[in-house]
Amino acid sequence: MLSRVLAVGGLLALVLTVLAVWTTPPAPLLGAHRVVAHLLRWTDAHWLNTVAVGAAGSVMSAVIPLVLRRRGRRSPRRAAGRQARERTVILRRVQYRQASETQEQALADAAWLALGLTRRSDICQSGTWASRHRQQRTIQLPAGTTIVRLFDEVQGALLILGAPGAGKTTLLSELASELIKRAEANPGEPVPVVFNLASWAIRRQPLATWLAEEFAAGYNVPLRTSSAWVANDALTVLLDGFDEVAERYRPACAEAINRYRQEHGIALMAVCSRTQAIQEMTVRLHVEEAVELLPPTRAQIDRYFRYLEQTGTQLADVRAALDTDEALQELMRSPLMLHVITLAYHGRPALALTRPGTAKQRRQQLWRAYVDRMFEQRPLNEHHRYSREQAIGWLIWLARHLQQFEQAELRFDQMVLFLSQPARIWRIKRNMTRWFRLGLLAADPHLYRANATAELSGPS
Repeated sequence: MLSRVLAVGGLLALVLTVLAVWTTPPAPLLGAHRVVAHLLRWTDAHWLNTVAVGAAGSVMSAVIPLVLRRRGRRSPRRAAGRQARERTVILRRVQYRQASETQEQALADAAWLALGLTRRSDICQSGTWASRHRQQRTIQLPAGTTIVRLFDEVQGALLILGAPGAGKTTLLSELASELIKRAEANPGEPVPVVFNLASWAIRRQPLATWLAEEFAAGYNVPLRTSSAWVANDALTVLLDGFDEVAERYRPACAEAINRYRQEHGIALMAVCSRTQAIQEMTVRLHVEEAVELLPPTRAQIDRYFRYLEQTGTQLADVRAALDTDEALQELMRSPLMLHVITLAYHGRPALALTRPGTAKQRRQQLWRAYVDRMFEQRPLNEHHRYSREQAIGWLIWLARHLQQFEQAELRFDQMVLFLSQPARIWRIKRNMTRWFRLGLLAADPHLYRANATAELSGPS
């Protein structure tokens, strides 16, 4: 602001000086010349003389550039300080959200259920490693290979694959947590941010535009700032739930990711998806490396149980049922179901684990036992003013509608876009109160996953 005032003042003084000493100005400037001459005669009689005015204008003309140059040297330092404060605030918000959305115990448990990884060169579209191993479609990585080490080796885009419930999101959270620590320790490191791709299908924008809007909305950042961060590759983009994008939009989503990679070649990225969703695609993601999570072996499950028992979790009956039930062994090859079983049956007789039935029926029984345990840990009382049956009914309703809108996360800002049609507005008014009540039922993030909650309802 000061620089602008000084510039205008100097320019005005220079113009006045020129008009004062110009004896024969052109016709268009005669009126201004007379005014300036009259003003200078008044000044000479009452205040200063013409020479003093001219000298003042000359001094200002010399001083103003020096002042502006000095302020220009300060501006980069001020800008750097502002950017540093901006990065600190954003990093803290990312840390807080990551801690809020990540089950710390689940990550600790995952360390004791270290799943194997397999390279999938047949899925890689690009990358030097894939080109050197075209004949070797899958190679199991050495035991103990971490996702962080792989990400460091790739220095590009990493595709994380797995079956439903294989632990892809947990692995991505593990990667995000480690990268956040690095960003905190080194200001030169990009800030990792996890984005869920399911909402991309709402508007199907260029990925950079979508990332900027999601970043702005999710972390309360001005859109101008978030756009600059995306444009300058200040983020490590971690994309979860590629398979949760509506199937008809997945090819377009893959193309949007590929275009983003062409425009931001040095930006680091990781993408999570179910293996089947990638295999069924005709459009290949341009990634340097693809790895697939292997299901836990019996030795890994035993090691995991021993760890839980050392923390006080009683799993003797679960172990006994696992030894004699092959169908249960197959269910436990999913880390998600392994987590559900240990939570639902620790410290109690596991008779229900051995009940006969199809795989789908037994899975539904396990989810019912899991919900029972969650209500026991967080029981409802008279202050809630609704029953357990009502709560489960609302969760089922919500899961079905999320599936109808082809979404996997409960986000009110995105739900309004889907429900904004006139025929659906009355549904919003009727059910908004129920949605807010669901927040009281946050017993576990698994209850908010559409695919898991839908199993509670059984056949529709």
